[in-house]
Amino acid sequence: MLSLIRGNNSEIGWYSAAMRLIELICVIPALIVSALFPIFSSLYKNSIDSLKRAYEASFKYLLIIALPITIGTLLLSERLIYIIYGKEFAKAIPALEILVFALIFIFVNYILMNILVAVDKQKLNAIVAGTCVFVNIVLNLCLIPHYGYLGAGFATVITEIVLFAMSLYFVAKYVCKFNAIALFIRPLISVIIMGAFIVVILTKLNLAFVIFLSALIYFSCLLLFKYFTNDDKVILMHLIRK
Repeated sequence: MLSLIRGNNSEIGWYSAAMRLIELICVIPALIVSALFPIFSSLYKNSIDSLKRAYEASFKYLLIIALPITIGTLLLSERLIYIIYGKEFAKAIPALEILVFALIFIFVNYILMNILVAVDKQKLNAIVAGTCVFVNIVLNLCLIPHYGYLGAGFATVITEIVLFAMSLYFVAKYVCKFNAIALFIRPLISVIIMGAFIVVILTKLNLAFVIFLSALIYFSCLLLFKYFTNDDKVILMHLIRK
């Protein structure tokens, strides 16, 4: 829609450059959930309680993977764009800084939508998808004329939030509900600590070393805060064996 409304090849190029990085990152949840889906389907037929535990654990793990990737990409957006595309794509940086906030929702949306399929609620997924297409079109029509390619980025983020809210509602209604906010608090504190290290200490270091050290800091904080329970470890090992 950006090309139809604005017709500006430069804006399309900047937006596409940022979106390609987001799409590359989205391979991670796609691969994880594709491996988990057969397990969800099997558990739905054999043990609803086990399905609920697997769903909560999967949601939890995708959340703790998504958070550092989101904040790390946000704080390192300039370096990433310059390394991958060069300084001529500097205007792709603000697009990436907007789109990156969709990542948290994209990661967990993979789990939510696949859980609905696993419990034979494909029609609900169709309703959610159709609603989100409509929302995205309306948002693009409203935002792109005023904000250009950045408006398209905002439309994408808001659409993913709508997808998350609707999917979470249906999963809570037909599968199980749990306190997602409680799962979010300690990873949020951990990622804030990680982000502070990136800003204050790690900014000028080699990018690969920054990524490695940031991940180490983040997961060390999670361990320090005793985020992982014994049940989490048992479920994770069970999923890996499967």
